[in-house]
Amino acid sequence: MSDGRHGTTRIDGNNTSSQPRRRKSIGTVKENKFKKGKECCSVTCKLNSICKDPLLCDEIRRSAREMQQIRMEVWHLVNLYTLRCLEDDIPLPDYTDKTF
Repeated sequence: MSDGRHGTTRIDGNNTSSQPRRRKSIGTVKENKFKKGKECCSVTCKLNSICKDPLLCDEIRRSAREMQQIRMEVWHLVNLYTLRCLEDDIPLPDYTDKTF
């Protein structure tokens, strides 16, 4: 039984809209499996659309550039350490460990 709204679903699970139900693509199903148990997600939008203060926007942009530089330098150190481990027959660390 429909309540008059377009696209509603009855209690028994049958779709009452005039359009067929949208099927999720395989990619979407895989993404949902990956997201299960995760508490974070990323949202992409223009900074100016959520922050109207130009000084704050400039500070956020500056901080983001610095964080990108730090991230790049950390990965360079990880690569150097990995090369050292390989050259000196040192066991490699567990790269899946969050404390690495």
